[in-house]
Amino acid sequence: MSRVLLVGPRGHGGEEVYVRAILENAPPGVEYVPAGSFHEGAPGAPCRRFEEVLLNRIVHPALIPDMGFRALALRERFDLVHVHAHPVRLSGLNATPLVMSEGSSSAVYLQDYLGWSDERLERAYARARRVYRALGIHDRLLNLDRVSRAYVFSRWARDLNIRWGADPSKIDVVYPGFPTPPAVDRSGRSVFTFLFVGTDFERKGGFEVVAAFAELAGRRPEARLTLVCPEPAEANPDRAVHSWVAPAQ
Repeated sequence: MSRVLLVGPRGHGGEEVYVRAILENAPPGVEYVPAGSFHEGAPGAPCRRFEEVLLNRIVHPALIPDMGFRALALRERFDLVHVHAHPVRLSGLNATPLVMSEGSSSAVYLQDYLGWSDERLERAYARARRVYRALGIHDRLLNLDRVSRAYVFSRWARDLNIRWGADPSKIDVVYPGFPTPPAVDRSGRSVFTFLFVGTDFERKGGFEVVAAFAELAGRRPEARLTLVCPEPAEANPDRAVHSWVAPAQ
């Protein structure tokens, strides 16, 4: 039985769903040991709480807006450590293989959501990379020196991470593990329907979908678009939720 320490986000939407899917679908002969959320640890790998707090209160604000740091101490033997979406500091790792994963890239958030220029992102990544290496922080993009392998969910994401400095010899593509249904026979249909499902309409590209559909519908009147999402014109009652678009849009 292989024992794998699994470190990943809690309460962060799709990232948590992915970590939970890994945990609940362990292959035969593999035991996943989840590390919990911030300030929590796992049997044989307690959280170094004071260190984790310092990293997140002092180092994190001075670098890039990203998932918070995790800090754990490996006190027992693990055959593998898998860290998803977090930069991490691991004492007692020694020769244990370390795998890191990420859905896409932090560059997407920093540029597409926060509007950082290439120049600003390049400077910030260079600074973070120096600090990570000096402090022994492992990261799926900025410090793969001690990482055995890293992977993302698409070739596009791999190319993007390599564009921003990831070691191409260490980063792979592992597609999300959901079954692909067989192709549907659409012959004889008079209507073609597109389905958009997204919790955050604007953040998930809803306006782009509507704009593209408007162009298509002008040429193909048989096309339909079904939206399954909150009403984008109504403000989210949670004040902690930030809207990415102006109210006029």
